[in-house]
Amino acid sequence: MKRMMWALIITCLFIGCGVARQIQEAKNFAKCEFRIKSVEGTRLGDVKIHNVKSIKDLSFKKAAEITSVLASDKVMLSFTLNLQAKNPNAEMAAMNNLEWILFIDEYEMVEGILNQKVEIPGGQIAEIPIAISTDLREALKGKSRDAIAKLAFNVAGQGDSPTHILLKVKPSIEIAGFSVQYPGYIDVKMEFTAEQGRELRKKAIRESTR
Repeated sequence: MKRMMWALIITCLFIGCGVARQIQEAKNFAKCEFRIKSVEGTRLGDVKIHNVKSIKDLSFKKAAEITSVLASDKVMLSFTLNLQAKNPNAEMAAMNNLEWILFIDEYEMVEGILNQKVEIPGGQIAEIPIAISTDLREALKGKSRDAIAKLAFNVAGQGDSPTHILLKVKPSIEIAGFSVQYPGYIDVKMEFTAEQGRELRKKAIRESTR
């Protein structure tokens, strides 16, 4: 009987310590320094546009495909947004899920949830790729075909005007089977020109080949 009682007490203490540790790791994650490292693999429909300044620079076949996409009911823009998180704490930072809302040039594009456990040791940096897919026709209601195409090429880092990206993120962690969310959204902002967009892609390629 005494052994069972001690086992129960030890189990409760272990669970309590585990919960306290998870809560602290979640708090540490909310204190991380976030930035958008790069935007990669931009596609309009099925056409890659990350190395293209405008539709005029595409081959006749690809230009025809883009024209067809822009004329359709859905204009799907997809890319990977690489979110970088630096843990300034001495201890581990962690999360289980990340809710996010994406704004481009002040337009709300799309929202989603990244169901991926992320752990960042103290003083370390982690990269969190987020797959984005949004219907520009829906997000830019009332805008012309040229305006939709311009925003798409701006996201690819090839447009003529600066692109403003705002990613609002809300991390959460699973504790004893329950999801505990950060009380508000954390804003991660980025502004880049065509030249900066190209440099970001070059830097990402260099780092991926190390």
